[in-house]
Amino acid sequence: MVGELRQRRPRHRNQPYLDWLKKQACACGCGSPAPSDGAHIRSSSIANDKDFTGGGRKPSDFWALPLNRSCHIRQHAYGDELGFWAAHGIRDVFSLALRYNALYSKETGKDPKQHIERRGRPRTKSRAAGPKRKIANRSNWPKGRRIKSRGFK
Repeated sequence: MVGELRQRRPRHRNQPYLDWLKKQACACGCGSPAPSDGAHIRSSSIANDKDFTGGGRKPSDFWALPLNRSCHIRQHAYGDELGFWAAHGIRDVFSLALRYNALYSKETGKDPKQHIERRGRPRTKSRAAGPKRKIANRSNWPKGRRIKSRGFK
């Protein structure tokens, strides 16, 4: 149904899939060999069940395609993501991403849609305990830059 609200799904991170994409040739058709960048598709597609990723959200890693560095920069500079792919003769970029997913599954036996946790130190919401920042003492400020009170209390 058009206008239906959907709950946001968490972003699936899969670093092994991105590492595999970096070893692939450029997907835009320029014929450039590896190494490539993992270029995430930010456009949404209801037909392919791909969420909108605006507002600072990055798409899941399985919606990435290999692009060499110069093509990746040109893709971002182009402005219209789907227009960039159409200019390179690729009309359905979502099915292309799904083909790369299938190729990855065939070669490695792993699912690219599987969420793999990051290695290393876990993220915490609170800042790590450390030295407190020094708060500037107003008496040490230069005389000409002193903040004048406007009478608010």
